[in-house]
Amino acid sequence: MLLENTESRQINPDRALDSYSYFFRICRDHFNRFEYLKQESTKKYDSNLLNNAYRFWILLDLIQTYAPSTGIGAILDMGVYPGTLVRLMRRLLFHDFERWNIIGAGLAITPEFRERLAPFKVELFEQDFDDDRQEYDYPCDLVICSEVIEHVFSPLHLLETTFRNLKTGGWLILTTPNISYFEGLVKLAAGRSNLGPLELSYALSPKNDWRGHVRLFSKQELEIMVSRVGFTEVSVKYMDFRDIMARKFSRYRRFEPYLRRMMYVFPPYRPNLLLQART
Repeated sequence: MLLENTESRQINPDRALDSYSYFFRICRDHFNRFEYLKQESTKKYDSNLLNNAYRFWILLDLIQTYAPSTGIGAILDMGVYPGTLVRLMRRLLFHDFERWNIIGAGLAITPEFRERLAPFKVELFEQDFDDDRQEYDYPCDLVICSEVIEHVFSPLHLLETTFRNLKTGGWLILTTPNISYFEGLVKLAAGRSNLGPLELSYALSPKNDWRGHVRLFSKQELEIMVSRVGFTEVSVKYMDFRDIMARKFSRYRRFEPYLRRMMYVFPPYRPNLLLQART
């Protein structure tokens, strides 16, 4: 089982990192194997894995690239819930609990969540990235901030605290939706919002545990903010993290061949941004 703390002889970690088709297949098999997915408490973990498999595969490759070559270090996953990425890191990359410290910070760090991740030896911290009264201190070599910055009210504060906690020469890997994504532009042209449902947003439900997208960013805006807080070697790329599942259930699936061709010719129409920056 890919993400459980049990032996799994049928999984080859090296092959999973080299071949996305193999990685997706074992994710799909894991998802389909368990009846307990009908339980809401575990469904979030595993649907997150399957629906975002390509993004996780890309992130694992970058983590392997930017992790300290000394074979020892600390890695922080900001916005750790529901724990999919840290479990993947433990299963496929960092098996040595003594040499690799994996840290998870964010909201929804419940006792159930802690119990779920206990076998993976992840150090968990409850953290509201918008609360500037909470100054967290997690010295680390690498920070992953995937699909988080669009949910916070103070993105500059998030980046400043990230920069402060990274060791000299450490790397930030950040992903976020792209504001100029074609589907979002279509929604705006039709008079609809390119953000999440209003009834679930902070505007109408400030006490809702789930916070929707507060703001989407352009490539240039990310470059400006990250450079302003002190990061160097900043690189932002247009990406398409939609995988097989996302394309299969997209409302535009009949136009998918044309959409992919258009995004290839005009990258700003792609749905995602991938940022890499160094302290």
